[in-house]
Amino acid sequence: MNIFKNNVNGFYRILEKSISEKNNKEILIGYDLIGIDDIGFHTFHCHDIGKELCDKFKITLNEYGLFNYHQNWNPILDYINGDESAVEPVPWFVVKVKLVPENLQ
Repeated sequence: MNIFKNNVNGFYRILEKSISEKNNKEILIGYDLIGIDDIGFHTFHCHDIGKELCDKFKITLNEYGLFNYHQNWNPILDYINGDESAVEPVPWFVVKVKLVPENLQ
């Protein structure tokens, strides 16, 4: 079963259409770590592991509660997708979070 197929958030449609970022008026506000399952997604905030990730990987949270850019997300993703972290055993990804001005919605 494709975990994206029935997702109410539209992940499957976006991935299926290979929609790329084209709007330069959107404002990047940070990066989130999300785990995706068949009903939606979880953020690292659901598990209150922000401080743990910051300490372990020397990353920082910004004023939006999101991570700043990091050169190499692989060790962080390996950790959060591995057996050591206390998060759902679902695929976890880094996602770019943007602010979309109201007139673009």
